[in-house]
Amino acid sequence: MKKQNSDGHYSGFWIDWYDDLLKDETKDIELYTNLITVDDGSVLELACGTGRLLIEFLKKGIACDGLDMSAPMLDICRKKLTAKNLQSNLYHANILSFDFPNPYKTIFISGGSFQLIPSFDEAIEGLKKIYDSLEDGGKFICDLWIPWDEIIANEQSTWKVGRVSEREDGSKLIVSYFKHFNHEQQMQTGEFKYELYHNGGLAKTHIDNIKLKWYGIDEFKLMLKNAGFVNVTSTKQQVMTSHGVSTVYIAEKH
Repeated sequence: MKKQNSDGHYSGFWIDWYDDLLKDETKDIELYTNLITVDDGSVLELACGTGRLLIEFLKKGIACDGLDMSAPMLDICRKKLTAKNLQSNLYHANILSFDFPNPYKTIFISGGSFQLIPSFDEAIEGLKKIYDSLEDGGKFICDLWIPWDEIIANEQSTWKVGRVSEREDGSKLIVSYFKHFNHEQQMQTGEFKYELYHNGGLAKTHIDNIKLKWYGIDEFKLMLKNAGFVNVTSTKQQVMTSHGVSTVYIAEKH
């Protein structure tokens, strides 16, 4: 049984199953590949992970770089790029402390990953960093969500089964979780358990936790404007099946 390390939640044996767990998720890919075209390059994906979205842009001929804090996720992304004979600059870094060599025309972060920034002050710092990393006239796109159903149900500390994936060799990964909510801090803390079953028995277990901070729509729009962005818009849309309805924000650098 292993706890998380410097790569955060996205580490451990289960990372090899990440794409399996998300194989049925397509709405996020459709959303961002429709919003971002060749005319919007060069593109940077923050929290690019294993390259699920990044590779789709490259296949469309859109130059797209990626940044992620998880070295194991980036290793998988590099292997996929090599296998598909695609090229991208991948950065193992934290957006709060990394200086990009050149500005981008479009920067995006999908799947609510911006909410993994643990504090309000760091989120503000992150938005300013994103603003400074854009070309003049460039745009930033992200989607955020609030776990309203779970907040209302208030079933805290109750273990539930989440995503499940099974491979042709009969091995199966089962993800279970429970969550705590701090309403005052607008913070969700989830404890996640990854159990790998093989040959009829439990082969591996990994447990760690992840924090997610949520924001109101007007609150996040104000944060974007305070970071310098203009022409801030928001629309409601389903992006990830586990998130219900998300809010998609688009903001421009003056």
